[in-house]
Amino acid sequence: MKNNFSNRKITIVFVSVFLFLIVLKFFYPSQNKITEIPADNIKGSVWTKYKDWPPIDLVYTWVNGSDPVHLKKTFCDALDFKNCYTKYPNINGFTDHGELKYSLRSVDMYMSWVRKIYIVTNNQIPNWLNTSNPRIQIVSLEDFYEDPSTLPSFSSPSIQHQIYRIKGLSEYFISMDDDNFITKPSWPDLLVSQDGKTFSTDFYWTAVESHSKRQRRIGHNEVKGPRLNEFLESIKYVDTLYDQTYGYAYRSIMPHAPGVFKKSIMEELHKRFPIQSQKTIRNQYRHRDDFQFQFSYFWYLIQEKEFNFEEYFQNNLADQINNNLFDTNKWNILTDALGLKYHSDSIKRITRKIARENHILQEDGMVLTLQLLKKSDYIYNALANKYSSKLKYNFKFVDSRFRFIAIGPRLSRTKFNIKEYYRNKDKINFICLNDDLPTGDHELAIKIENIMLNFLKKHYHKPSQFELKDNKRNSVLRNDGLTLDDFD
Repeated sequence: MKNNFSNRKITIVFVSVFLFLIVLKFFYPSQNKITEIPADNIKGSVWTKYKDWPPIDLVYTWVNGSDPVHLKKTFCDALDFKNCYTKYPNINGFTDHGELKYSLRSVDMYMSWVRKIYIVTNNQIPNWLNTSNPRIQIVSLEDFYEDPSTLPSFSSPSIQHQIYRIKGLSEYFISMDDDNFITKPSWPDLLVSQDGKTFSTDFYWTAVESHSKRQRRIGHNEVKGPRLNEFLESIKYVDTLYDQTYGYAYRSIMPHAPGVFKKSIMEELHKRFPIQSQKTIRNQYRHRDDFQFQFSYFWYLIQEKEFNFEEYFQNNLADQINNNLFDTNKWNILTDALGLKYHSDSIKRITRKIARENHILQEDGMVLTLQLLKKSDYIYNALANKYSSKLKYNFKFVDSRFRFIAIGPRLSRTKFNIKEYYRNKDKINFICLNDDLPTGDHELAIKIENIMLNFLKKHYHKPSQFELKDNKRNSVLRNDGLTLDDFD
């Protein structure tokens, strides 16, 4: 009797475990690795919730700063040394710590639904990368830059504004740097809705508010004293531009984390701000007037309004006889939209501005047409902000799932930052390990670097499918054929 009861108990436990495993199989999103190129959706038929999503690719921008060819090429071009670097500099900021390998491991562990991974490099190939994996593709700048004459480029904003042109890239793609890591299973609906119409983003501080004490130094050459770095300068540049375009607003900075971008919106952004986009793309090095990639994209997404200029012009501004001409009896509409008094001086001011924007030297006798007014940002922005209340895109602000972990320059601060991560890790999906090693103390730099490497090895110790096996290494590390001898 006792044995029968025990056998029944064992059977019940076995059946319960079996049923539990079935439930997990069908209702919990599997993170099985996908070695072959997936079908044109995120997870095929593995999990019903995601099987009909559009494909999402991942783009890394990566530089092996420890590559001596890259160092010589970069600094020779940047500083134009007469002897082209007989001794290339010892700069910690260009050291490669192998972050890309660990970042790919984190993707393989927690975001294996990504369809294909493109690694954008300056003709460099990681020595450990399995280039035969069909889900990995090394892409050189020459492969996607619209104007090759702007190359070589060592400016990340320039490169980022061109990556949407990579051949074969999915309409929706994730942009990510090699110092970004995924810390837990993270699914696409964290970043974008299935229909691609709603984007999620979070912020961690506001440019103007957080730097109010240094605000007087954000402008251009008005005051003596240390300036903000190029990144913050470019944020301020875009912030000012968007104040002029959309009206004054407190614009927070997005975290240095993975984000979903859409190719067609990138094209729209460049058409909306052609001068700023092209200037940034042509910059070979970072500049304070860069059209900062993530900040410009997401705030365009958040603030751009649905406005049909042609329709508005025909209904409200067009001449009754020739509907391509501006009706000069409608000046009051333009002055009202621009916040000006309806006065002859205001009309002269508007005319002068339109002429300047359209590169017309003499505004006297200028005939205002639909095309001239539409090409004027001054007019377009004023009318869109005044007479359109509908936002073009959907977005939602989410609780931050990101943690910025500064590595260096102080040892104590580095340890504190990592402890803070562990204290809050349950709420975090994405981290950035920002390398800021001290340059004057080599021994201290090694200690701090080891803390970072130990952290990465602890969390991402298992090799990914994107690595060569059995300690094999690539024999070719550059696809442009350059060697150090080319710089002698």
